[in-house]
Order: sequence, then structure tokens, then C-alpha cells
Amino acid sequence: MNDKPVRILIADDHPLVRRALGGSLSQLGQVTLEEAGSLDETLSKVAAVPDLDLVVFDLRMPGSSGLGGLTQLRTAAPDVPVVVLTADENPRLALKALEQGASGFIPKTAPEPVLLAAIRLVLQGGIYIPSMVAEHAANAESGGGGGNSRSPRQSLTARQRDVLALVLEGLSNREIATRFNLSEATVKAHVTAILRAYNVASRAKLIRAASAEEGNDTLMGEV
Repeated sequence: MNDKPVRILIADDHPLVRRALGGSLSQLGQVTLEEAGSLDETLSKVAAVPDLDLVVFDLRMPGSSGLGGLTQLRTAAPDVPVVVLTADENPRLALKALEQGASGFIPKTAPEPVLLAAIRLVLQGGIYIPSMVAEHAANAESGGGGGNSRSPRQSLTARQRDVLALVLEGLSNREIATRFNLSEATVKAHVTAILRAYNVASRAKLIRAASAEEGNDTLMGEV
């Protein structure tokens, strides 16, 4: 992150959490902090402070019992990135939050270096996806016996196979998101899960591995 001053709204109903989080965020440099302790206060703040750079949002506070609060916040301030910071570590909830437009999902148990790295990433225009989301996506529909005999492609969900097909065509995450009417964060989560399934670290290696697998499948079918 550069030295440009940033303004961050911390929306959490626990004053001690806001104070501790503010102390951590002060390490980012020139940071001006705003606070809110309920959904109504959060919505009032985003309306009154037009130059917000980020909202750190707890899903569960007065007026917000979950994703409904996130939806209202995204509707009220669609151009302000929102990072969900919550005690709930359910990967399905994390994926749903990303699908609804959150730019990141951080469990409150995350170490401070992880928290700061995630916030920096989002402030730079990125999307933070916790490892539990990718692991959950990679394991989806792959349970049951005989898992060791499944090919990487067979271990993918139907949606992940659709995403893989477009990756092989050379489409970017943004183009894939547009094609399937998904958020870019959701596509990134799927791509991360696909990379894990193929045990590769880049799209180029994924294309080679998936193309080779496809070739082998064709040969097996011709036997």
C-alpha cells in the first residue's frame, strides 16, 4: 500500500473489538478510522462519509443477523469495498458473502499479520479469499469412498468444470464472471480450488495439466 491516507469504517457492536482492530489498522500508515456499532449506524456513516476507502463489517450486530446486513450495506454503498470480519468460520457463509459482493472474509481468529495482509490486498483493489473457502470448494462433491482414484477433473464440481473450460479457452476471471453472471470473487475462489485439485500454482501450469488429462481421457476412450 502506498502512503495515501485511507479512511476505514469499523462496524462492530463490541467497543473492545473496535478498539483492538483500530490499533491493528493503525499499522497500515495514514489511517483515519470511523466507527459504528449497529447496522443503522453503519448505513448512516456510509451516507455521511463519502470518501470511505473500506468498511470492515461484522455480520452479526444490532440490525444485522447475517448476510442481510451485508446486502443492505452493498446496496447503500456499492462502490465501497467491504471486508467481512466475523467469529463465524463457516466456509459456506464465507463463499456466500463473497458472492454477495464482499471483497474479503476474515475470521476473527486470524492472526494480525493475516488480517493486515488481507486489508492491504483489498485496499489495493484485490479480493481476499481465506484458505478455508478454497479447501471447501475443492472438497465439494468429492466425499465418499474411492476418492484416491478420482482424477482432478472428476473431483471438481459442475460449476468448477464450467470455469475450467473457460480458463482453457484463455478467458480472464472477469470475463468468466460476466459469462456466468457471478462475482469476480466467486470465480477466483473456483479457480483457486481448481488449482488445488490439479496441484499447480499458476494458470499456465493448470492449462498444461488439464490439457494433458483431457488427452489421456481421449486416448482411454479410444481403447
